[in-house]
Amino acid sequence: MAVNAVARAPGRLPLLGHLVHLKRDPLGFLTSLPDYGDLVEIQLGGEPAIVVCDAELTRQVFVNDRTYDKGGPMFENARSFCGNGLVTCRRDVHRTQRRLTQAAFHRGRMAGYAHRMASQIVAQTDAWSDGQVIDVLAELMSLSTKTLVETVFCDTLDRNKFPAMHANINTLVYGVLREMITPPHLKGLPGFSSRRFRAACADVRTTILTAVANARATGQKSGAVLTALVNACDEHGRRRLSDQDLNDIMTTIFLAGTETTATTLTWCLYLAAAHPEVAQRLRREADAVLSGKAATYEDIPHLTYATQVIMETQRLYPTAWILTRRTTRPAVLAGQRIPAGRTIICSPYLIHHRRDLYPEPDVFDPGRPAPARGTYVPFGGGARRCIGDEFGTIEMTLALSTIAAAWSLEIVRPPTVKVGVLIRPYGLRMRVRRRC
Repeated sequence: MAVNAVARAPGRLPLLGHLVHLKRDPLGFLTSLPDYGDLVEIQLGGEPAIVVCDAELTRQVFVNDRTYDKGGPMFENARSFCGNGLVTCRRDVHRTQRRLTQAAFHRGRMAGYAHRMASQIVAQTDAWSDGQVIDVLAELMSLSTKTLVETVFCDTLDRNKFPAMHANINTLVYGVLREMITPPHLKGLPGFSSRRFRAACADVRTTILTAVANARATGQKSGAVLTALVNACDEHGRRRLSDQDLNDIMTTIFLAGTETTATTLTWCLYLAAAHPEVAQRLRREADAVLSGKAATYEDIPHLTYATQVIMETQRLYPTAWILTRRTTRPAVLAGQRIPAGRTIICSPYLIHHRRDLYPEPDVFDPGRPAPARGTYVPFGGGARRCIGDEFGTIEMTLALSTIAAAWSLEIVRPPTVKVGVLIRPYGLRMRVRRRC
């Protein structure tokens, strides 16, 4: 069965297809595709893939995970280094994993996690000195990693491993997109080598497996995510997560839970500083709600403008800017027949930058009207929506408001946009000044 009446993107190269475009300017390439139609075929090496350029069609793909399962070369490559965690596993595995994992991210546990987050945020920002110039992403990566260790691993992780884990996460973050989009037959060629990446991933997985063993051996119930997962069981009290399951899940959480939060929060601080009226309103809200103290979980419902700033930042720079699926059976999308085994690409970034959905889409405007259904998808959608979205949003809200209450930030050097698995604000330097 062939794909009928699907537009083809121009610029395909022999052997590489459109990989060069995705490597050189992935965001510009993707946002150019709606000019050709709602469904546009590109080539990933020698494999065709269909990019979904319409918000409603993207929603249909997200909610029908029986037909559009996690797959495609990106996720298949990702499984080779982070296993079958929640982000990469197929539907049949995901249903069981999600049920067993959900309890660790239940809203009732968030207050405990938030208390640990708040302590780390205060410790990190109190170490700043008035007038200091900081590497914002590095500072927030450090904060996010410490927060993750405290909330997810707690005492199960050897603190002596912390520096190595921090170094490894940077190696993985920089290399993960290349690892995901490069076809296996190209990985041995110059410029596509992944030896350092693989070594870092192996070290992370070994460390996590040790933490899992520690959690099982002590039987502790510390309130950390890992201990909740170790003790999780199904409704019959029988099915539990194996060590391999836990290693895959925790590797995914570690990769996703550090960089995503740090990157989004870095963009928040930059965008607020670049728009003085936004920074001023954040400070006014923090002053009114916090009265000079650090933000706590109980304050979050009242930090509404901080939440708007985070949402608009995630519209501009969504956590998941590109996602792939693979059809498990013949499908019809937008009236077009799609064969089984075809890679489908959905891009929250593309949807968030459509001018018909968001007027002046490149403008940062936290006061935008509430988005229409299906047009705001920074965490994906359907059953595969990110399980940690609330966890991450809580951390960002606490950090953004705590910083706004105590510090004023000015841009010393604006960031360079670097696109990897996330859209990173690389090289941002800001001067922090303590508020009186």
